Amino acid sequence: DAGLTGLGEVVSCSYVARSVVEAPRSAPFRHGLAAIVEGMDTGDINAVLEAMIAGTNWYGPGGVARHAMSGIDMALWDIKGKEQGQPVRRLLNPNAVDAVPCYASVLWPAEPELVAASAQGFLNQGYRAVKYGWAPMGPDIELDEALVAAARQALGDGVDLMVDAGRAWDAATAMRRVDRFRPYNLFWLEEPLKPFDTAGHRELCELSSIPIAGGEALTLVEEYETLMREGRIH
Repeated sequence: DAGLTGLGEVVSCSYVARSVVEAPRSAPFRHGLAAIVEGMDTGDINAVLEAMIAGTNWYGPGGVARHAMSGIDMALWDIKGKEQGQPVRRLLNPNAVDAVPCYASVLWPAEPELVAASAQGFLNQGYRAVKYGWAPMGPDIELDEALVAAARQALGDGVDLMVDAGRAWDAATAMRRVDRFRPYNLFWLEEPLKPFDTAGHRELCELSSIPIAGGEALTLVEEYETLMREGRIH
């Protein structure tokens, strides 16, 4: 009604997430998100979140329901920033920085011999950090090390190198990769385990000499939140 539009992003199964947003009101605790939030005060973001959680109890609040909620939450913060003439980072933290380091992120080439050309392209663009990930990494430890070695050789020692394993291993297998990757000075190893393997994450984070990154696809559970608070996973 004020002529402002907030933009939010939902990273999920797009068709299912859209249904979660657009589904009409149904029996109690199973409404679509749009039906829940329509008419609410966009400035009271916490109240909107509580209403969405209460209204989706029969099919949420985790999984795709939470994914869709996050998009609405982003849109509300976008509206709040536009109303106040401030970037959202300033609303979240008055002392937020104006610039953060960025990194290139790309899938692994099909074979190690192709990594150098890819890496050189990022160096030519001025990137000081690069992340490679997913297949063909995973099944073959020799190939995995060859890929990482090729990336480090092409990027040189002055560029941060991150690796996204694409949830390829269990904790014991991931630990063997950590041992093989140690000489290549990885900035972090991302998503080496299945998202809900909290016991495996705990074990790996306690033993790994390489920082472990993850959580992108997780519905947060108490044990995972504890790992994050303790600084053992990022």
